[in-house]
Amino acid sequence: MCVCFIGYIPRWWFGGDFFCGHHIHSQYMCPGSTENHTVCHRMRIRRRPGCLQMCTIFQKKRENIWSCCIIVLSLQYVKPIILTTMEATETKVIGKYKISIYPDEDPQNPREWDNLGTMVCFSRRHSLGDKHNFDFEEAKQFMRSKNIIVLPLYLLDHSGITMNTTGFSCPWDSGQVGWIYIEKSKVRSEYGWKRITKDREKKIREYLRSEVEEYDKYISGDCYGYKITLVDRDDPDEELEEVDSCWGFFGEECCMKEAESVVQAIIKKEQEMITESV
Repeated sequence: MCVCFIGYIPRWWFGGDFFCGHHIHSQYMCPGSTENHTVCHRMRIRRRPGCLQMCTIFQKKRENIWSCCIIVLSLQYVKPIILTTMEATETKVIGKYKISIYPDEDPQNPREWDNLGTMVCFSRRHSLGDKHNFDFEEAKQFMRSKNIIVLPLYLLDHSGITMNTTGFSCPWDSGQVGWIYIEKSKVRSEYGWKRITKDREKKIREYLRSEVEEYDKYISGDCYGYKITLVDRDDPDEELEEVDSCWGFFGEECCMKEAESVVQAIIKKEQEMITESV
């Protein structure tokens, strides 16, 4: 599958010079990495809920296989146009608008967000959770502290990976991989609480579970984006114009609900404009 994005990109965002064409050669450093690469394998300009965000994937040359990326540079605007050959996992037509749901192959890691909990994981095969300086024995001792609220993390590694806080029935391909915790001092600071009652601690544990559930969707590939297009009423398969798109949703149902709300808002706005013109 090939995904190619054409758009206006502020030049200052890059660490090197980029050129339009089939091969892109430039020395630059990947965000969050200390390793220099020489090839931009794919570039994405994605609009996440509520904002515009630029994302990149950097990979090295692989066996003479290069990807094509066409870029137009500008200092002022970010205006992406998405060209894709992906197949939609689900579609829905509302009036003259068609919603298409696609897998998001470059989702943002939710552990890069401002999270309440800290994930401490140990895995020989996968890079999981947050960065930390614990060794296993130190972490094991720390998690016994009365000054933290903590939940265990379990991983099932079989034809993909999935994580939860309760464990899995398979004894061969699953086991505890770490913990997610928050210090009680941070809880008091974040919520303005002087005392952490049992009910409040229960609330924090539920919040930590929600962080794990979100991260599980990320590592298991349950990530999606939507595209809204104007279609021919007589032939819904005939897409006339792309109206909106957004990526970075965890869970297909969540993605579809958001797309439906956007379509409804567009229709409402059109009706208001018609009413005002009468």
